[in-house]
Amino acid sequence: MKNREEDADATVGERSPHSVALRKGRFSEAGRCYAITKCVLGRRPMLVEKLKDGRAAASLLADAVRYRHQVGICQCFGLVVMPDHFHLVIQLLQNELPVFVASLSKFTSRQISSGLRDSGPLWQSGFYEHALRGERGLQAYLAYMNLNPVRAGLVSRPEEWPWTFILPRWPLKGSPAAGWIG
Repeated sequence: MKNREEDADATVGERSPHSVALRKGRFSEAGRCYAITKCVLGRRPMLVEKLKDGRAAASLLADAVRYRHQVGICQCFGLVVMPDHFHLVIQLLQNELPVFVASLSKFTSRQISSGLRDSGPLWQSGFYEHALRGERGLQAYLAYMNLNPVRAGLVSRPEEWPWTFILPRWPLKGSPAAGWIG
């Protein structure tokens, strides 16, 4: 079995053909809602590990998303952190989607790797995304996200998973966000 350094060496300087395909034809615009999935390199279950300060890595990721929501970079509707990837639904308010994901990835990679006393890369180079159309599409994706820990066999009911943050409804522009976002 390969160790983390071997995985990292295999990815340095060479991109997976899949990551190139993920970027082909990518278009994003402010004001649109997006579903994003980002995976840990090698699909290692690092996001539920404890950092040296005692928090789970997932809490650091949630804090980073919450911050971007609070400063107006995005409006977050839901985040589910799985052991080896996360699902995020946002309305992009500033920048382009690749800029948003790169910023989130760079910050969380540095913080989580430091907290785990690990110096290797954390995230795979690409990410999956698709634009959500209307409230029906948004609600359907949030429902999918909510059930992800159950489908993975991690819990028997969605509310048992500690790393699920989903707003109970799609807040309209200007309405106060509920729940974890504050």
